[in-house]
Amino acid sequence: MRKSLGRLGLVVSLSILAACPPSSPSSEPDAGLSPLPPMRTGTAELVAWRGSSITVHDATRVGNRIGFIAGSGGSHERLFVSEDLGATWSRRDFDAELAYALVLTKSDAFVLARRRQGSSSLPGTRVLKVGADGKVTEVGLLKAEASWFGPAGAAGFEVQRDGAAQSWVYSRFDAASGTIQEQSAPLAAGEEDCLPEFQSADGEQFAAACYSLAQRCRLTVRPATSLAVSRDCLSYQDWPIPFRATQRDAVADGQVLRVWEDQGHLFARSLTGGAVGPLGPVLDLGVGTGDLAMSEPVGKWGGLIKLIDGSSPPRRRLVDLRQGQPHDVALPRSPCLDDDACPDLVTSNFRVDQRLLRVLPLGEGRYLTVYQLVPLQERQTPPPLGETLHLLARIAQDGEGTVSVLDEATVFSGPPNLLSDVPAQTELESTCARALSCFSGITTMEACLKYWLQVRSGPSSPQDLALQRFLSTPSGCDGFQTSFPALTAARGESCAPQCVAGHALFACAPADLHEVLDCEALGTTCLAGAGKAACATQLDLPCEQCDASGRALQCRFGALIAAIDCGSRGETCVPPGDGQYTAFCSPGSCPSSTEGAWACMGSVRVSCMYASPSKPILSSEDCGRLSMDCSTRWSAEPGCSAPTRTCRLEKAECLGQYLRYCAMDEQRFVDCAAIGFSTCQPPQAPGTEAHCIP
Repeated sequence: MRKSLGRLGLVVSLSILAACPPSSPSSEPDAGLSPLPPMRTGTAELVAWRGSSITVHDATRVGNRIGFIAGSGGSHERLFVSEDLGATWSRRDFDAELAYALVLTKSDAFVLARRRQGSSSLPGTRVLKVGADGKVTEVGLLKAEASWFGPAGAAGFEVQRDGAAQSWVYSRFDAASGTIQEQSAPLAAGEEDCLPEFQSADGEQFAAACYSLAQRCRLTVRPATSLAVSRDCLSYQDWPIPFRATQRDAVADGQVLRVWEDQGHLFARSLTGGAVGPLGPVLDLGVGTGDLAMSEPVGKWGGLIKLIDGSSPPRRRLVDLRQGQPHDVALPRSPCLDDDACPDLVTSNFRVDQRLLRVLPLGEGRYLTVYQLVPLQERQTPPPLGETLHLLARIAQDGEGTVSVLDEATVFSGPPNLLSDVPAQTELESTCARALSCFSGITTMEACLKYWLQVRSGPSSPQDLALQRFLSTPSGCDGFQTSFPALTAARGESCAPQCVAGHALFACAPADLHEVLDCEALGTTCLAGAGKAACATQLDLPCEQCDASGRALQCRFGALIAAIDCGSRGETCVPPGDGQYTAFCSPGSCPSSTEGAWACMGSVRVSCMYASPSKPILSSEDCGRLSMDCSTRWSAEPGCSAPTRTCRLEKAECLGQYLRYCAMDEQRFVDCAAIGFSTCQPPQAPGTEAHCIP
């Protein structure tokens, strides 16, 4: 890794900064422009301040004038403007809470900000004019949050209710005159069923998709002519987008697009152009899933669509549709000549490379790129809050960098070798990884591990017959039918109460692994009949009590599901009471000092009936199965915990041949090759996660 700390003379100077001091005495002073490693040609270092992260709320362009607003939380914001397409920059500091968009004209700058009272959000959008000195003047209030904003102004739709009557209210801010106009019209029949969110690419035509129970409609309206909504509808069977696909709208290529995921690809159809059925022709954006942040207005990346592809490890792509066809934009991940000299800012709260904050297309393959950096020599392990963050801007050319401009990054933990301090995979993790490979989409690593942490027969791991059967599952997938039949039941068509490989499937919810009981592990057999299934020798026993022979009789919805002989397990039957609604077998008592619902007994986390004087144990989780201990290391409530807590993955992913995932917030790995597989395969369809493959 290079550690050259010099400074290229090619970095653009920000000479106007000194003439534009912060407008508010409450603003945090700049931390000073510290030396940076050598930069790419044309990089402008705009400002440096102390903070944990920088957010670029919006970037926009009108003619040769480009600008963006950035902040680090709170009400203090900074507006950066270039009058010459990024050759030089000026800065204005201003105060505005919840700013989210920028309207830039040839001479003025307006900021759109959400409204809030205390901790509560209020409807509408404040329109603020930011003067050259940073002084903020309130222009007025849009009744709706803007779904379109551009050099001409901003506009949006809102539904207004007056008793039973409902009306569309269209609010528009005209930047040229600095005024706000409103129109209203009653909702047509059926529009109240879906309350569509209208979007626009040009501020003239607005479009939305309206989904009701009986049909799917494309809605379009031109407010300059009338608020009457044009409707093109089909039955939901004939609608040309898969019924169950994850969908949302995006603005790109001068159109409002309906974007959806299907079979591992991302597709788009125009809501405002084309005449193929009710929508435009299908546009295949390639392998990947959508990364269209729901919290951001749809035009925030200037017509670029963000995707997560299926590579290993997963990467983020930026797709430009401005030329009519999808094109992967290849831009540098950092403004440094050596990317390694400008490390990413990933912490335990972020998984994605945080260097590239915003991209704005400028035409002819040029893009405004805005970065935040902490130079390598300033990094500490772990990265503390309050580092010196450097904000930089540069006009980049498509093709300068890699296609994956927003690569998934790993948690910053110091050692360059990710696996150097990772604990060896446990037998439970290896077996769950095998089950995941056989039942992708049915279970996840997290669900499997949590399921088998529970002690099901006996107070400790060696006595847990169910676990031993699971860990002894022979190679291949067929063995899981008897060692973990809950997976087979979850994949099956029928969910009627039945016996499955000695297990009782007792409820019509097969996707829930906890709707299946292992009868053998409970010391009994499965019996089914008359629409019931239970771990018992007869089905007509009473419910929720301890019988005369010390059996715990447990029911669900009034039907018996288990009659457990507690004595044969070395346990005692405890009747319902103190908030516990069913009888259960308890292996003993919680420590007398237990005050809450959970306690630690060695590496075992136990649930306690703490209101009872004897504090019987309700259930147990053996943390030792994951080579963890039970402690209050990370929270006031006892739980399974590891020495580190640096993992924030939402689901398992691939790192070469390794399956990477979180176990109690600790980063863990399974070597697919070590458990008989060839490598790790990223998710191939929505609803699945990475898994080992032959």
